[in-house]
Amino acid sequence: MSGYQEARAVLRDTATVQAGLGIETVEKLPSRFRRPVLYRDGPEHREDRRQTARFFTPRRVDEHYREVMVRVAEAQIGTIRDTGRGRLADVAFHLAIEVASAVIGLTESRPGIRRRLERFFPEKFGTPGLTSL
Repeated sequence: MSGYQEARAVLRDTATVQAGLGIETVEKLPSRFRRPVLYRDGPEHREDRRQTARFFTPRRVDEHYREVMVRVAEAQIGTIRDTGRGRLADVAFHLAIEVASAVIGLTESRPGIRRRLERFFPEKFGTPGLTSL
């Protein structure tokens, strides 16, 4: 796969499912546990998308999130320029955290969300699976 159309086709395919981020552990949970949003596929995932679509219209993104996206991306690029290196996964994770925090209103919450999320998703440290329910 080398292009936008191919990537889009894979991501839109109903057979495409979540991988990584502790999915191996979530799949082992008893059926009485509802999967967290991040780990849902198929009809559950489509319903979640339907319910959250209003937060991600082009107009809403432009009016509410673009400034955050630009500010964080520019800061990340500045850090890469200053240090001469950077990991795309780290840059993307930081951008995702900042934008998601803005979307759900966690911009004034106590610091440390990145560290808490890194502990929650231990694959980065070579141990697949969630560390807590």
